[in-house]
Amino acid sequence: MPWGYVEGAGHFHYWLVRPGVELEDWTVILNEGRGPLWEAYPASYSQVLLEVVAGTTTSFYFTDLDDIVDPADRTLFSPNSQILSQ
Repeated sequence: MPWGYVEGAGHFHYWLVRPGVELEDWTVILNEGRGPLWEAYPASYSQVLLEVVAGTTTSFYFTDLDDIVDPADRTLFSPNSQILSQ
């Protein structure tokens, strides 16, 4: 089940949903969106997002995050109205 997308990079975030597995036990998986590579994290989506924002993730997809986004800007919140008006 898709739940996130990294604009510009094209990465997709999914939950791996399986019969009989409770929501809190779903695996987070990432796909590069342009190829066959996948990463799986046996963690909650909030933990994965926290690691991305904090810069502590071991994900291949976010290793160059500091080259794309200034670390000081990673924790800034911009409402959709501001983003869409740019």
